[in-house]
Amino acid sequence: MIGATYTPPNLGDLSATPAYYHKCGPRCSDTFAVVPTRIDVLVNPAEEDEGQIDDLIVKDYSSEGTRTDYHVFAEQQSVVEADKKEVTITSTNQSVLLAPDENGVCEAVATGKSVLIARASDGEVSAREVDVTVTDATSGSRWTGYAPDSLAAHCNSQIETLTAGKTTASMDLWSIRNNSAASYEWNDNCWGAGLANKGCMSPYNTYTGAGGGGALITPRHAVFCHHLGYYPRVGSRIRYVTNDNRTEEVVVEALLPHPYTAGWVIAAQDIVICKFDRDVSVPFAKVLPPDPSGYLPSINVNTGERYAPQVRPTSLNIGRPYVRACHTSQTKKLATSAIVMLPDTTTPYQQPGNPQLGDETGSVTHETGAANWRLSDIGNPLGQVLTTGASGAPAFLVINNELVVTNVWSSPTGGYGFYTDASIINGMIDDMGNPDNYTLTEVDLTEFPTY
Repeated sequence: MIGATYTPPNLGDLSATPAYYHKCGPRCSDTFAVVPTRIDVLVNPAEEDEGQIDDLIVKDYSSEGTRTDYHVFAEQQSVVEADKKEVTITSTNQSVLLAPDENGVCEAVATGKSVLIARASDGEVSAREVDVTVTDATSGSRWTGYAPDSLAAHCNSQIETLTAGKTTASMDLWSIRNNSAASYEWNDNCWGAGLANKGCMSPYNTYTGAGGGGALITPRHAVFCHHLGYYPRVGSRIRYVTNDNRTEEVVVEALLPHPYTAGWVIAAQDIVICKFDRDVSVPFAKVLPPDPSGYLPSINVNTGERYAPQVRPTSLNIGRPYVRACHTSQTKKLATSAIVMLPDTTTPYQQPGNPQLGDETGSVTHETGAANWRLSDIGNPLGQVLTTGASGAPAFLVINNELVVTNVWSSPTGGYGFYTDASIINGMIDDMGNPDNYTLTEVDLTEFPTY
């Protein structure tokens, strides 16, 4: 009714609120979701000896408690500035968790549960229940950084150095991106402008457009995601741009899905390889060795230990080890991320649908958002939360100023670590006809120690 006053919905008994609740008001122009991210906080630390476990520098501590604060924000689902709305966030149980401060951090008071509620003036409500713990003083070990000569320290330093002092404007890969005219110029002010093989990222193809750009993995082959048919078809044209801004356009002459992919839905091996009608001259992306666990032991997991980094001892639970990475999406920006889980074994050679396979098996798992507090001290000031349409865009480590592809996106937080299946990928390349004997190229890691 015109002129009527809208009253936001009553969530009812908040103690019975489900883990996630969302209701859109009658005048919602766009939607958002409340996103709480756990922060593990040390209370009254008393540090003692410093040591090293694998590639991690650790400190023993005593008389130290912990609490689980939360960073909370309303994640807008629109990229249109005019659609964004003002949102107020509250905590329903402030005897357990305080309301967010000016930085969006809710401080834990006591062990228990609370519901974080985000309300907009148009009536939209989003709520999420969180678990809060406050522990007594204890002792143990925690990681404070990586050994200076380790691969993890190198990867972190590469991106930290390139992004230091940069603003979000430096995320733009292109100063000119005219798909109609097939005209492209790299952005010299992009934080990754100097990366030697940035041309392995395609700005456009005639089937998926700007979305799902894939990654060039040989002079004649590129990897894309397979789910929902989100990859170029035979006859599609795909463009690459040299470092001096010359556009090269090639035609997909053959394609082959991973033998254990699942067709239209997301499977563990969610990739397809495309072969072109000729080579392109831009430098391609190398890959990690099939088992990189010796170089990156603190974020590697095997297929039997999903979600849990193999950190020894298990008391190293304050802040989660990570390795800085970067990625693109359909927006063609170069954003930062943090890899928190990296497969160190090949995935089981099983057909999709096997209940033992698991959705995350073989997945490189990233934290992609602009702010991440779960990882103790990490922030991704140039991060970008992925949305629909990013599937098939690539993610990379940066090693010696080169992009090393780890996955293409299957979900907002990860994708298949196809480097673990190098023998299968190389067999796929052979099956499409391979007179030049192209294969995946491993990045040279001999300068870094193994653990």
